[in-house]
Amino acid sequence: MVFPLLLPLCSSRAVLASVFAAHCAAGLALFIASRSPWLLTGGCGLILLSALAAWHGEMKKRGAVLALQADGGVSVQRDSSAPVLARPRQDIVVFSWIVWFVLELPDTGGRGRERVRFMLVKHNLRDDQWRSLQIWLRHRAFAAPVEPSA
Repeated sequence: MVFPLLLPLCSSRAVLASVFAAHCAAGLALFIASRSPWLLTGGCGLILLSALAAWHGEMKKRGAVLALQADGGVSVQRDSSAPVLARPRQDIVVFSWIVWFVLELPDTGGRGRERVRFMLVKHNLRDDQWRSLQIWLRHRAFAAPVEPSA
């Protein structure tokens, strides 16, 4: 593996389809089970908001680039903004089909550390990069020095 390893992200059609299907099923279940029009209206509103939030979260991956470093750090760049150096937290979950991890960005302006959460599937990356990300998360990210929390 040659570092830094650049991983341009894209949204996954499979995740978008599963978000749509799950929220449609929830709406249908609410429609069948609900007797109150107020409950139906409120529930459908909440389901719609949840679907929009999930859709927006997946679409935000478009244009983002992760640059995996040899020391376990990650450089995050979104669209045309400057790259920001981040450190992965130790609570990383890696399966063969999905990974979850949280990056802690440096403290900016006394607001505390901002965290960026990622749920990535194979379709968020190019085919040849998925295995490299899994290996890096299992070996390099775990070996990264932990900075003390403020």
